[in-house]
Amino acid sequence: MRYFLNIIVSLLNKPEKVILPTLPPEIMQQILKYVQETSSLHSSLLVNRYWCQNVVPLLWNNPFKQLPKRNSHRLIRTYLLCLNKEENFLLDFNLKPYLNVMNLIPRRTLFEYPFFLNEISFKDLERVVSSTILKWCDRETKQEHKPIMAQIVISILFQLFTRMSSNLRSIILNNGFDTPELINLTNFNLLLSQLRKLKVLFTPLSQNIIQPLDIISSNCKDLRCLDFRLSSLNYTPEFIQLISTIIKSQNYISEFTIANISNGSDPIFSSLHSHKKSLKSLKIIHTQLTEPSINIINQFNKLHTLTLCFCGGLSISIMKCNFPLLRNLHLSYLYYSSDITTKFIEKYGKSLNQIGFNFTDFEVISSNDNKILSLCPNITELSVSFYAKQATLDHDFVENEMIKWKQKIDELYSLRKLNIFSLDNSKESYYY
Repeated sequence: MRYFLNIIVSLLNKPEKVILPTLPPEIMQQILKYVQETSSLHSSLLVNRYWCQNVVPLLWNNPFKQLPKRNSHRLIRTYLLCLNKEENFLLDFNLKPYLNVMNLIPRRTLFEYPFFLNEISFKDLERVVSSTILKWCDRETKQEHKPIMAQIVISILFQLFTRMSSNLRSIILNNGFDTPELINLTNFNLLLSQLRKLKVLFTPLSQNIIQPLDIISSNCKDLRCLDFRLSSLNYTPEFIQLISTIIKSQNYISEFTIANISNGSDPIFSSLHSHKKSLKSLKIIHTQLTEPSINIINQFNKLHTLTLCFCGGLSISIMKCNFPLLRNLHLSYLYYSSDITTKFIEKYGKSLNQIGFNFTDFEVISSNDNKILSLCPNITELSVSFYAKQATLDHDFVENEMIKWKQKIDELYSLRKLNIFSLDNSKESYYY
């Protein structure tokens, strides 16, 4: 595969003609996914028809993510060209009171682009649509009309996705825009039933979020990944019960993340207990634990990844656990003794490939008398997260801290080759 990778990278970087062997689509897709992580695939669309057919699904599986503002209207226009006559008429009719620029005639596009949609973030969708509305509007457009127009376009797009996006597997509920019309869409239940991943991230908790979650609890049975990170005030007893219902209704949960529950988390862990044979990743952040919850966590003996960050109530009883498959561990101890970190690493250090700390844990790993990383001979990666209670950490602070961490680890473990990186909002944020 390295041979083919070198050829593809060479072709993307040099405009010269290169004769490529024909690869099976499955292999081609895997190679292009690798290339996509390091460079843009847009230029490879023009290589030939076969390349184009393999690149387009990758570019359109989550087109809203990190889309430059200047390209927003192009993306939306392409989707709107995929509307059927009924959807196009409805869009034109609803927008006509506000602007008269909708002269798009549905036509056959080169690809059925909505078919490739695999993940959609409500926040990204609203951002791209709002940017498009600004592009359409002139100076005479009233400011209060713009959110209305955005809602019209979003509603029509969801009609399109409901009809065509049979590969949609992941939804991120991270914005509170109105969804009543979405709930009433034909086949919207079917669209949700095919999901494998659900994230609910720091969005105002309203009926616009509760309604889709109610539908998911009734119609989704095959969610593999659940991720709830809201502000602590949103975790009412009713919402905790809804989370528990969603968990119970699934056949096979392999990844679960929960954050910011100040009390009342026991029903969630009780529901999660039924997935102890399938759960491979558990991330718990800023959550008040109880002894019953810890006893349940100790039974998840299939875990590959465990994150316990800033959890109140975490006691030494967590050491009753048995995680023989554990490979990735992230611990931070604002609220509990660092002895737990030490004991955890003494028990599982030899099996770990990756370990993570918060920047406040520097003294734990930097003590000459307690070379904690020496207990982890097989780790290749060390991640440092940056969270400070009631404080904002700027880029310079993070950069300086990372220099300090790297220097200290080089000093203590000069023969080790570790990839040390920060977990921040640009890569992966546990805390938002």
